[in-house]
Amino acid sequence: MKKTKIKILKEQLEELWKLICMKRDGYKCQYCGSDKDLQVHHIISRKNMNTKFDINNGITLCKKCHSRISLNSTSYTEFMIWFIKKYGIERLEGLQEKARQIKRWKVGELEDEIERLTKILKGGGKWR
Repeated sequence: MKKTKIKILKEQLEELWKLICMKRDGYKCQYCGSDKDLQVHHIISRKNMNTKFDINNGITLCKKCHSRISLNSTSYTEFMIWFIKKYGIERLEGLQEKARQIKRWKVGELEDEIERLTKILKGGGKWR
């Protein structure tokens, strides 16, 4: 099955998003400090299109921490308490508010967002 242009652009955007989050986070797990097997965790589910590529919705975690908080509700709750203490309730509430808005990406919007994130990655854009 052939990939659509939107699917290809979303995949490119996802990769840029991951690179920016890891760079911003100093290529370390923000939860335990490890620099091994890094992944980027979506604070608000990646299923939500309005926050999926928002760099404020990503945090670098090692595979071990990411698995633990994704699969265990107690670990997830502990992580969210830690997240709020470290980054503030305002960041979480802002993401939750943004997530309540429905987003359907158009080709032009995805291309614009790729361009914006590329500038950020190269050091020429706002981290917002």
